[in-house]
Amino acid sequence: MTQDISTSQFIADAMEHLGLNQPRFADLVGVDQGTVSKWVNGKANPSGPVRKLIARLVDEHKPAAENAA
Repeated sequence: MTQDISTSQFIADAMEHLGLNQPRFADLVGVDQGTVSKWVNGKANPSGPVRKLIARLVDEHKPAAENAA
């Protein structure tokens, strides 16, 4: 599977889309803020299940017009 964007960009985009800072985002996905910081800085990557959770959360928070497309 090829990634279109880097993991750090994926995480940053997800936080921006959800309107969350690192501590709140960490709480939402069940990790500590230090882990999110490592993801954003490219020092670590979320596990497959956590990445899927993040993608699902972003998808669920799309405007209705985007979900209908």
